[in-house]
Amino acid sequence: MKKTEDPAPESLSIKEKQSRETRKKILDAAMELFSSKGFAATSTRKVSRLAGVSEGLIFHHFKTKADLLMGLVDQKPSLAGAIVRIIEERQNAPVRECLEAVGNSFVHIREPDSRMFNMLLSESRTNDRLYEVFREVMIRTIAQMGLYLEGRKEAGELRDDLNTQTAAESFFSLLIFFFLQNHHLDRAAWVRESEAYFKAQLELWLRGVSSDGRGSIGQK
Repeated sequence: MKKTEDPAPESLSIKEKQSRETRKKILDAAMELFSSKGFAATSTRKVSRLAGVSEGLIFHHFKTKADLLMGLVDQKPSLAGAIVRIIEERQNAPVRECLEAVGNSFVHIREPDSRMFNMLLSESRTNDRLYEVFREVMIRTIAQMGLYLEGRKEAGELRDDLNTQTAAESFFSLLIFFFLQNHHLDRAAWVRESEAYFKAQLELWLRGVSSDGRGSIGQK
């Protein structure tokens, strides 16, 4: 699902530019606090203090704290957002090429994105509203992957009987499993271990979905 393009900065009025700048300050502050302190432990008052705006102004832009989190998901760089963009930009690319790009994004995830993703994963287990946000993020990402895989199935790369929704879910389950087990690793160890894990799991996954049953999709 692509977002509507924002109007060009030069076409905005002074009031609109100020509103956009205020929104950015709020989102920047929320990103820092949510990712470092957690969603439950961060109040909108703390966000307002860090952003240098009134708490009421936050609620002018976002009805609830959960809506503020959703604003982050929609507008700030994130792993899910990066994956969706990769898939959108490679609609006609071979499956191996597309998924290797996804894997590269996963391996080289930015530290703030990693902390934010970990917060969503951990706190969504006990916070119903946060669970809804996390679920929506995953539904969007999996749906985009499913549409891409459907197109590659029509192109003859994938098995005719492949359930592309299930295949997309299984692919992302592999990433989430590794993240849950290894998000504590230091940067060098994360890159080394996640790269090796992704390469091995991708080969197994491709064997299961490829039309020839050997996972030779995109091999030279």
